[in-house]
Amino acid sequence: MLTSSDEKPRACFSDDRREEVCSPVSWFRVRRDQHAMTLPNHNSQQEDNPQFSSGEAASVNRFLAVVMQESADIFGLLTPRGEMHEVSPSWHTFTGQEKNEYRGKGWLAAFHPADQPQIEETLLQTVASRRSSEWTCQMRRYDGSYRLMHWRLIPLREPSGAISELVAYGTAITMQELAKQMSEAEKQLALNASGVGLWDWDCLTHQFLWTEQEKALFGWSPDTSVTHERFLGAVHPADRERVDRISACTLAEQREHHTDYRVIWPDGSMHWLSDRARSSADAHGKLRHLVGATFDITDVKQAEERITALLESITDSFSHVDRQWRYTYVNRGWEKLMGKKREEVVGRSLWDMLPELLGTPFERVYREAMTMRQTRHIEGFHPSFRRWLDIHVYPTPDGVSFDLHDITDR
Repeated sequence: MLTSSDEKPRACFSDDRREEVCSPVSWFRVRRDQHAMTLPNHNSQQEDNPQFSSGEAASVNRFLAVVMQESADIFGLLTPRGEMHEVSPSWHTFTGQEKNEYRGKGWLAAFHPADQPQIEETLLQTVASRRSSEWTCQMRRYDGSYRLMHWRLIPLREPSGAISELVAYGTAITMQELAKQMSEAEKQLALNASGVGLWDWDCLTHQFLWTEQEKALFGWSPDTSVTHERFLGAVHPADRERVDRISACTLAEQREHHTDYRVIWPDGSMHWLSDRARSSADAHGKLRHLVGATFDITDVKQAEERITALLESITDSFSHVDRQWRYTYVNRGWEKLMGKKREEVVGRSLWDMLPELLGTPFERVYREAMTMRQTRHIEGFHPSFRRWLDIHVYPTPDGVSFDLHDITDR
């Protein structure tokens, strides 16, 4: 998972394995001291160096000038054959690789297998062209997760022109940076692929701004002009008043709302949509906009209708309550057993409808299923229905369901 941070490079690798992560410049200073060498100052004339030729020193200086403008998180030195012979401390901190693991071609194991061929090809091209190259790939952390990284490879040349070594350094790409890199076309493609439509209603000018995907959800062409009246006209007559009322309440109370409703397309077909919206205020606290996102739930509703038809056809009594124990559904079998219509039951508390269950084993089993989110079973004489019942209680994402089978005649 990508993480975002404004701190580099330390924040990219901040965890219980933290080590001092040096910058590219400080790392080269350490490397210089280890080899008892003195790198020439950029602003001074070249000095004699027993470890570097004048060409090498100039190349290193050019590299330093480049990386000082970057915020590298990981860096290392490769031979022209692509073998790693030295890395910065941050390499171990990030990948967990020990020296014997990253030496030679072992460093490639720190990258996603799908990216390794591209990396090796880039190495060959860099050596052949003697020019810097860049690529983006997934790099594996010590915990097995992957981080998106941007890498740059810079060849260091001898005075003769031959490449002496390659400097590789990578920078983690944060979610914010990734979002900035996305073009408007890519964002539109992502929205279209998700099927989500976006809209904005300016409450002062009464102007609507809809994305093409939002219009498509109503069966409209991209050049269709949108007004509040046209929108309400497309909503199913049975849902129209409710949708208009919820929009008005959202605007007045500055709160988020979620509603499902049906729309009629120009071709006469009916579709279910789910809308999430909230109002926003201007700098003076005055409500100015109602913005929202819409997506099609026709397939979900049709599946629910098929399930409901199935539940209505069975002889068992079936019901469902939400996490506040309010009935959300009862089938015909339950109506017959209870002697009440569903309109009298839906929205009311199970404990208000069946108070005889309080303090009985039925209450204990029901509450266990709700709190432990596990299926429960109980068989016995039901004090409310005055029948012997075999009951299975099934947890659901938003409550529990009850399947009651009458075994009185058994």
